[in-house]
Amino acid sequence: MATETGSAGAALSRPADVGLRREMGLIGATWASETSIIGSGWLFAGMGAAVDAGPAAIYGWLIGAKLKLGQSKVSWVINQPG
Repeated sequence: MATETGSAGAALSRPADVGLRREMGLIGATWASETSIIGSGWLFAGMGAAVDAGPAAIYGWLIGAKLKLGQSKVSWVINQPG
């Protein structure tokens, strides 16, 4: 790492160049906006479910979470070596 002396005399540390480019192209910008749209969509879905079903929407979220956790456990057991 390169070090320099700052105006106050303290050593400043600057990371070495690791070769990563700090730019975003059209495809990267498209995916960033797409994932933010999808990411906020499930929050609006929960709000819509709460408006339509009232407090019973919480049960739907709990059942969905239980099913998803069960699915991940089954896939973990299937993919075990041996």
